[in-house]
Amino acid sequence: MYQLFLFDIDGKLVKQVNVRNRQTTVLNKLEKGNYVFEVFSDDERIENGQVIVK
Repeated sequence: MYQLFLFDIDGKLVKQVNVRNRQTTVLNKLEKGNYVFEVFSDDERIENGQVIVK
């Protein structure tokens, strides 16, 4: 189980969800725009990056 944090381009937290391996539906219904994400496992950041929703 992982924790996903999704922020808008201004740094405001948009979504925080728990994600199981290969789960893909947690980002449904996002408004168009640029987002930054961070993924944590046991309080350690294991991934981060940017998502663009068109």
